[in-house]
Amino acid sequence: MVITIKRGSVPWLKPLSVSVLMLVLVSCNGDLRPLEEQIEAIDLDVASIAITLPPNSLSPFFLGSNQAVQLGILGTTFDGQSIALNPDDRRWTSSDISVVSVNDDGVVTGRAEGMAQVSVSVAGMTVMQPLSINVSNAPLQSIARISGSADNTADVNSMLDPCIPITFAAIGSFGGVDERPLINVNWTIDEASEMADAELFTTAATTAGAVELVGRSPSGGGVAGDIILTATVPAEATTGSAALSASRTLSVADSLVSFAVAPTDVTVMENNTTRLTAPAGYNLSSVEFATNGADWEVTQGENVASVESVGGTPGLVTGLDIGTATVTARCGAFVESTVVVVAAGSDDIVFNRNADIIIFLSDDPEFNDLRVARGDDFDTNNEITDEVDFFSSNTSVVTVDSTGDDRGDLTAVGLGSATISAEFEDARISITVEVR
Repeated sequence: MVITIKRGSVPWLKPLSVSVLMLVLVSCNGDLRPLEEQIEAIDLDVASIAITLPPNSLSPFFLGSNQAVQLGILGTTFDGQSIALNPDDRRWTSSDISVVSVNDDGVVTGRAEGMAQVSVSVAGMTVMQPLSINVSNAPLQSIARISGSADNTADVNSMLDPCIPITFAAIGSFGGVDERPLINVNWTIDEASEMADAELFTTAATTAGAVELVGRSPSGGGVAGDIILTATVPAEATTGSAALSASRTLSVADSLVSFAVAPTDVTVMENNTTRLTAPAGYNLSSVEFATNGADWEVTQGENVASVESVGGTPGLVTGLDIGTATVTARCGAFVESTVVVVAAGSDDIVFNRNADIIIFLSDDPEFNDLRVARGDDFDTNNEITDEVDFFSSNTSVVTVDSTGDDRGDLTAVGLGSATISAEFEDARISITVEVR
């Protein structure tokens, strides 16, 4: 569910210089947020924003008393790119704080039965259609179903593509129209499921109560057995004296036909990081990314580099010491490796993006917002984009301009992934770009 906010109320915002904004906003009762948000909107080229609910949320949206959830803000740029904006320190408001309270960081909490509307304002833009939140203290009656992120209303998907994590939530029935994801849930898979190469894991970004399940084709080949996923709500979290549980049967499809690690050779500076990806081919679709569900490890040179696997940021390589390491990714019987060279670093440089970039080839293939600054955090006052040399590891996927006013501009050419590197003096940083 999203609620769109348009920026039509401030048509002067985009061309207005930061220096003029300083004059306009410096006297806002000592609150620097208007200035900071206007600069943020200009820097990110934001055309509209939307309020986002936690994953697996249902409509109408219900909370229980004393239940708290984090709302988000999604920005859309003028060229159609999606950007997650930090919801912290914004102007969040509730129409009735006795029913629903909301703090400046976008955390809403149910207080008493009823309905209230939540709004947010960013850079002078106020939500046009507030978010309605219902608070109900009806008792939990049952676990109505286990819902997966790959499901849709027309098809409850029981097949898992190998190494593609799926998020599952237990949906509780509280009577009437009140259904909502449960928070106090214990998730298990049986021993036979573990033998079928299935793994449960959660990350810091996993919604409370939810779990991610990844299935892999057996390492010896062949077809995996059934996976029994069970959700249990302990007795102390229900209004009755007994625990509630429900199970769902899933299977890993024999659909993986190709598996790779990209890029095939990568350089990372000492004490810096870069992200590897695992493009994979499936027999019923085009290229997908098995990055988050593959098993990653350093198979040679453990003192030179480390790599995170499932449960962290899979494929994230950290340079530990100068040298060469081999990083390997596995998905069942599929095994691929790449060589990582760790080079000496000097002054730190940083991109204006702190996460991988995703470009959709079906939309506008141009993405013109990759810049570089000195320091640990991007600051326009320390920007050195005009002095940096840019490189693409795979120009058949993404090209990057390295000269003139277009320096740092990306253009998607084909499906896949590429590492975009920036060099300044002896420093080098990299970021992964996926084209879907």
